Amino acid sequence: MSKKEITFSCHLIKEDGTTVNFSDIPPDELVKVKRNLGQRMANAMSEYYSQHPDEFAALT
Repeated sequence: MSKKEITFSCHLIKEDGTTVNFSDIPPDELVKVKRNLGQRMANAMSEYYSQHPDEFAALT
């Protein structure tokens, strides 16, 4: 069985509604974007596991 190559592109929707390819984000702005994404993911996961402690217990 051969593996098929998967290609993808990642786009960011900015606050003004414009879309930009992730690879086109300038390095200084990318640092801020990654920090913001990380914080949003942490908040979402914290909220989810607070409401589903059984799911969190299954992780450990």
